[in-house]
Amino acid sequence: MGKRLMRKFVEQPLINPVQILKRQDAVEELCKDLIKRDRLMELLSNIYDLERLMTKVIYGSVSPRELKALSFTAQSLPEVKQELSTYQSSLLCDLNQRISNMEEIHNLIENAIIDEPPITMKEGGVIKPGFHQELDELREIRDNGKDYILQMEEKERERTGIKKLKINYNRVFGYYIEVTKSNL
Repeated sequence: MGKRLMRKFVEQPLINPVQILKRQDAVEELCKDLIKRDRLMELLSNIYDLERLMTKVIYGSVSPRELKALSFTAQSLPEVKQELSTYQSSLLCDLNQRISNMEEIHNLIENAIIDEPPITMKEGGVIKPGFHQELDELREIRDNGKDYILQMEEKERERTGIKKLKINYNRVFGYYIEVTKSNL
């Protein structure tokens, strides 16, 4: 994340004297207090490349593990903001004001994504049970399909009054309801 920013600083140097002085003040403040700077560096080491992660989210190519990394970053941002609030430099104060806590994103990901997600979405099992009712119902059908078919068969028997109603399956028609000719 910092590599792109440093490249930008080199390729597009500041020419506005006010901005140059703000950056110099920030660098001076960071250099003066080694303990505070080390604490800030430690907190920033927990921040993943937000620009890259957000680009992947926008284009729909983010992996489950990258979503967890985004959540971890969002969880770390309040501490970074707290540390930045102890600085006096106008540039660092401005940066602190521009940083969002991303609390909603963190909560959504933590509530939706399992703790140890697979590498890719194709592997499945990414969403936590209980997060989405329809998904839970579909998982129940997938995992207990025979019981689901038996329950459906029993409901249809009760609804129609046909005691010999059966639900069967074949490769040509898929699932179908079978009744005797006398009940047609």
